[in-house]
Formats: sequence, C-alpha cells, structure tokens
Amino acid sequence: MNIEEQLGIKLSVLVAGLIGGIVSLTYETRLSFSRALLLIVGGASTAAYLHPLMAHYFSLDNQFSSGVGFVLGLVSMKIINFIMANAEKVLEKYVKINGTDTESNKPVGGNQ
Repeated sequence: MNIEEQLGIKLSVLVAGLIGGIVSLTYETRLSFSRALLLIVGGASTAAYLHPLMAHYFSLDNQFSSGVGFVLGLVSMKIINFIMANAEKVLEKYVKINGTDTESNKPVGGNQ
C-alpha cells in the first residue's frame, strides 16, 4: 500500500498545495516564522483534503489536479476563514445543536 492510499490524498496535489501555500506568503506582511509555517502546512492540507470535493463538485478532469491543488493552497487561509465564519450558521440550519431541534427549538430525545 502506498502513501497515497494510506492517507487518501494525491501526493502531487499535496506538493502543489504546499507550493501554493509558500506563494501565498508573498501576500502576507510581518509574519512570524511559526505563522508562516502554519500557512504553508495549512495550504498543503487544505489542497490535499479539499481537492476531491472540488474535483467532484466541478467535474474536473484528473489532468487539472495539480493546478487545483496549487490554487487551493494559495487561497487556503481565505477558505478556512470563510468556513469558520459561517460554520455556526450552517450547523444551526442543518444540525441539531445542544440537544435542541433548531427548527422547532424543542429539546430532542428523552421523555419531554
């Protein structure tokens, strides 16, 4: 079993995302070393794990994998910021939080 099968990612996409993360540093100012490292790792991780979703959603051919990985790595921090800013709204809409049905605002489960 190779590393791509073990991790469930394409190595070429991971590398492209890593390079995209590095290129994204040129648009950042006054970064600490640890923040820069997190941007690079975040870019590679985002590209590796979001690539299959993007490829499926946009019906992309396999020949575009590395390019999509690069773009995902480049804009990964913007993607993460968007997801984190909107996560609570999405969860409230589609998921029962804290044992409460979000549509009726009634407790879920139990004998109430």
